Amino acid sequence: MSHQQPSPSPHRRQTTRLGRRTFLRAGLAGLTAGATSMTWGPSAMAHTDLADAEFTVACRTEESFAECARPSGQWNWVGVSSCKLRYRTGYQGPNLADKPALGSHPNVTTFPFNGNFKGLCNDWAKYLNQVVRDVRSENIDWVGSAGTFACTSGQHGTGSAFDLTRINGTGNLRVDMNRHWRPGQSRGHRRRYLGVMASCRQYFRVVLNGWHDTDGTHGNHIHFDNAGSTTRLAFRNEPNARTDVTLVQVSARLLGINRNIDIDRIWGPITERAFQDLRKAFKIDTLPSPIGNRESTYLFLDLIARTSLGNFAAGDITYSDLSAGDDVK
Repeated sequence: MSHQQPSPSPHRRQTTRLGRRTFLRAGLAGLTAGATSMTWGPSAMAHTDLADAEFTVACRTEESFAECARPSGQWNWVGVSSCKLRYRTGYQGPNLADKPALGSHPNVTTFPFNGNFKGLCNDWAKYLNQVVRDVRSENIDWVGSAGTFACTSGQHGTGSAFDLTRINGTGNLRVDMNRHWRPGQSRGHRRRYLGVMASCRQYFRVVLNGWHDTDGTHGNHIHFDNAGSTTRLAFRNEPNARTDVTLVQVSARLLGINRNIDIDRIWGPITERAFQDLRKAFKIDTLPSPIGNRESTYLFLDLIARTSLGNFAAGDITYSDLSAGDDVK
């Protein structure tokens, strides 16, 4: 089986922070420009491809592609070529309700992707790496997945969805999507899971997770896709916008705004108050609301991601911290 070879990634580029003008004036173009200056350290992982037999287990055989829409290509990395993808083959011990097991990701794995969707995944991974560098002084080493493609009628049927199972950093960062969102886990672990959620929502409008699990199958991974579109949508609070409602409720609970808020995916007066209190804590309450405004959406989600992955409380990182002295006129 032939595998598409990744292009070499630039290393040792100058790292820049994402300024306020970038968010408010440039929007998506600004985030893309910021992503091009990400610096990734060398990965400690050996750059080995998976054998064909293992690829069959992890993804699909060549024959199965003939039965459904064939993805554009196959890759074993995301973001940059040194950040490898690993397939979750099982769990490290019994997976008990009161003690969920960590996933096992023994091998670098090649996954099929829709080309446009892979581009978004690359942008997301570069952004997440920059946040991890800024708040944790480490890089993303590898990313775990339960799959991207399957012969189904949903987004997985075209290789346009990603089931995220693990984020491993070069330092102490470990985010396991089966374990770290659940009750009984430390606040730091749950915050880091939330930070990954917020990073996903910046690039994908559907983010199913342990707290927003429509069919009972997402307790062990975060599923993200754009539901057939490459458009990055602004924040929403209508009844069917459960990804965004969940993000507000979980952020309020874990970041110290309202520790007793229910995570019920319903936008009511308590959630509205929590949303406004988060905006005040981040010092973005005088800017356009994230609801209906894409640039404000990215800023709001960026602050949630940085605060959560750094294990801070709401207000410890604010709008003014993103680019000191870069005033908006």
